[in-house]
Amino acid sequence: MHWIIRDIANDANTFSGKTLRFEENVANARGTTSFIDVFCEQCIPPNLKIEYKSGPGSITAGTIKDQFIERDLFSAENLNEIQWRMTNTGMTKEKMVDWMKANKTSLEQILNADPARRSKIASWFNLARGTTTIPDQKIIDFVNNNYTTIFR
Repeated sequence: MHWIIRDIANDANTFSGKTLRFEENVANARGTTSFIDVFCEQCIPPNLKIEYKSGPGSITAGTIKDQFIERDLFSAENLNEIQWRMTNTGMTKEKMVDWMKANKTSLEQILNADPARRSKIASWFNLARGTTTIPDQKIIDFVNNNYTTIFR
């Protein structure tokens, strides 16, 4: 928790004068709610959701499935709302690609869940209209285009 407070203090331009909510309930693809570490409705971008991860092993294929795919991608209106702030995790683009591909079924379930979510996922992964699967190359492209914006 100390490093979260330090990070917020070091990013005063983003958070100064804003109301932050900790452990905010967020809908997920499993039909339940999950928690995001920090939520800032008035930040730029609006509705900023930040997940904090610290230390080796804090991010796994399961974490990417449960928290990034089934919580963050499921509930976000745009990708700018999602930030993962990390320290000493060993996370890389290559791991993200591998773990997204390993959890492609979860991505495709969201893609095929309802029209609103289909539209977002299709747009974010640059999928042709009516596509029901996500090719590996589209996952690679998504990670290459968005990794440094989301994962910091």
